[in-house]
Amino acid sequence: SRVVYCFFDVSKKRMKLKIKDKEFKVLIFVIASYVAIQIFSDFLGLKIINIPVINLSATAGIILYPLTFTIRDIAHKILGKTNVSYLVVSTVVLNILMIALLYVVINLPPSNHWELQESFRAVFLPVWRITLASLIAELFSQLVDTFLFSYIFQKTKSSSYAVLGSNIVGSICDSGLFVIVAFIGSLNYGILVEMIVVQTIIKIFVSLVLAPFVGKVPILVEEDQI
Repeated sequence: SRVVYCFFDVSKKRMKLKIKDKEFKVLIFVIASYVAIQIFSDFLGLKIINIPVINLSATAGIILYPLTFTIRDIAHKILGKTNVSYLVVSTVVLNILMIALLYVVINLPPSNHWELQESFRAVFLPVWRITLASLIAELFSQLVDTFLFSYIFQKTKSSSYAVLGSNIVGSICDSGLFVIVAFIGSLNYGILVEMIVVQTIIKIFVSLVLAPFVGKVPILVEEDQI
């Protein structure tokens, strides 16, 4: 099959990847999925849901967001530490752009034939605090995840250990920061603790289930760039 040469210049050291055309398409899908799920989760996080069976509360963002840790791990093995850090920061920048666009759209004068202005404002104005919480939690937890993945891999040469160790710490950081910044003062402390615990457990569970899949992803950079 056709071979694609990829050059990445976001780090001081020029990186060259030699991957097959099919693998290149997968890489594009991985990057697009990471960015999209981060943004989707911000909107889903507007609603607090009750999880059936266990009857506990969490934001609806928990439906998709746990996948970002696994997708980040896959991207890390393909792109390396520096480039995946750039991906994390770039996604935060895109989220900030989303906030700015929402602000502009909410404040644009509505058409005389459109009667949903107040409903639109009521639905999307709460996204500001939740998105801010998401940005802080996302940036900190994903960069911590990236650092720990690299550190554990360099020490153990095992991507499985790197996935589990980094995702456990990253999940705790993400859930704690997000819930506290997004909802402190608007929900009682019992609900806050419940949401942090539930979201952390779900994220770790998803990481455990998908860890074997991440282990099968080939490393396409030099090991010292992981």
